[in-house]
Amino acid sequence: MHVKFMPLERFYKRHREEVEGVLRRVFEKGRFVDGDEVSLFREEVKGFLGVRHFIPVASGSDALRLSLEALGVKGRKVITTPYTFISPAEAVLQAGGEVEWVDVGEDFLIDPEKIEDAVDERTCGIIPVHLFGKVCRMDDIMRIAEKHGLFVIEDAAQAFGSGGAGTRGTCGCFSFHPTKILGGFGDGGGIATDNDELAWKLERLRVHGFERKYFSLFPGYNSRLDEIQAALRRVWLRKLDEEIKRRKEMERMYRK
Repeated sequence: MHVKFMPLERFYKRHREEVEGVLRRVFEKGRFVDGDEVSLFREEVKGFLGVRHFIPVASGSDALRLSLEALGVKGRKVITTPYTFISPAEAVLQAGGEVEWVDVGEDFLIDPEKIEDAVDERTCGIIPVHLFGKVCRMDDIMRIAEKHGLFVIEDAAQAFGSGGAGTRGTCGCFSFHPTKILGGFGDGGGIATDNDELAWKLERLRVHGFERKYFSLFPGYNSRLDEIQAALRRVWLRKLDEEIKRRKEMERMYRK
C-alpha cells in the first residue's frame, strides 16, 4: 500500500464547498491581481500576527530576497544556518551579499553563542531560521543584533503562528507553499514588519518599483500574490487552529 508523505489534496476534500465558493467569487469579480482578496488577506494576516505592516509577495523565497535588497547587503556578510532549505543563502547571494554559516545547537536551530563568535566588521545582519514550528532563541539573537547594530530577518516559513515567529526581528518572512502550515494551492509568501520605512520600500519592490501605475522610482520585481491564492489562503487562515490541532495529533501518534 502506497501512503503519501503529504497528501496535499486533503484540505480541498475537507473544505470543498468553501474552497469552490471563493473561487467562484474571484472569477465572477473578474479581478485577478491586487484586488479585494489580497487587501483583505493582508489585513487579516496583519491582525493575526499583531504587526503594523504585512506585504504579500509571490513566494517565501521572494520574501527573503526583497527584504535583503531593501535592507542593503551588497558586499557585506549575513549570518545564517546551513541546516535549512537553500532559500536564505540563495537570497543573500542574489542581493549581492556574502553568506557566513553558523552551526545549529542540539535543538537544530541556529546557536546564538556561535552567532556572537561569527560577527565581524563586515557583518550586517542575521537570518535565524525557525524550523518544524520551533522558534529560535530570539531574545538572545536580538540582544546580539542590538549590540552590534545588525538587522534580523526571521525566516518563519515553517513557523507561521508559532510563538510570535516572524514578529520580533526587523522583519519576518513567511512561505505559503502548499506544504506549509498556512498553505494554499500554489506558491505565495509575505513579509511582516513594524518598520514603516522598510514597508514602504518593500511595497514598491514587489511591483516593479512603482510609486504609482507605470511610474517606477527604482528597479523592482514582479512579486505579487494573486487574487486566487489570496482568497484560498483566507480560507486556510480561518482553518488554521484546526490544521495545527491535526498536526499535533499526528505528532502524538508518531511518538507513541
